[in-house]
Amino acid sequence: MGTKVGLVLVLLSAAVLLGSSLVQAPARVLTTAAQVSVNASSFDYPQDVAISAAQYVKGQPGTVVLTVYGMPDAAGSARIYAQLTDQTASPVNFAGGATVLVAITRDGQRWDQLSLTRPVVTRLAPGQQATLQTTITLGGAGHYDLSAALGSPDQP
Repeated sequence: MGTKVGLVLVLLSAAVLLGSSLVQAPARVLTTAAQVSVNASSFDYPQDVAISAAQYVKGQPGTVVLTVYGMPDAAGSARIYAQLTDQTASPVNFAGGATVLVAITRDGQRWDQLSLTRPVVTRLAPGQQATLQTTITLGGAGHYDLSAALGSPDQP
């Protein structure tokens, strides 16, 4: 493990998916062109080991935080999911629903790209979280790395 302050390791087998109901309030439009995941995430198959590391900067202004995770199972599949959290002071809108683009590498080589979409999540209130997920078939034994970017945010 590196020595960077704020590095947090999370075992994905203990991950909890959270969701909450939409809150009606004046919304602001997310203007970030490409909000990227704040964590580095990887898993090894068939060892069923998954980790995520994130760096947090004290005093950083509130943002829409995107984290991406993957967890393999014994059958050769993996659950891939992304979590969006609105840590701003006002709601954020998503045209056509929240979409996260996930890039996956296997043993250091580009392997797959996914688009996770949840059309019913058109708005996140401050503090609200939404989870988008899918299951994929793995390409065999190996080390899989995940990265993600927010796709198609509502633009002004």
